[in-house]
Amino acid sequence: MWWDYLKLEDSEERVVYIYGREAIGLDGEIVYDRKKRRWSVTIPCKKDAGNPNNIAETERKSWQVVKAGFPPSLHVAIW
Repeated sequence: MWWDYLKLEDSEERVVYIYGREAIGLDGEIVYDRKKRRWSVTIPCKKDAGNPNNIAETERKSWQVVKAGFPPSLHVAIW
């Protein structure tokens, strides 16, 4: 399983990425709230849409982006 992230915005309040799960296209959006220290999928990617479990998994795996220091882009793979 894998996710790709591309940063759109980085401010004092939040960090915004477009993302995709196991897809070439990045068709979802996820936002990190710096004050709450929390990820929220604001627009689910096609593979997450309509599935709360997939959305929750995406939010959990997105902590890899925080650990990497919010890079401009990132590929996260798990086995």
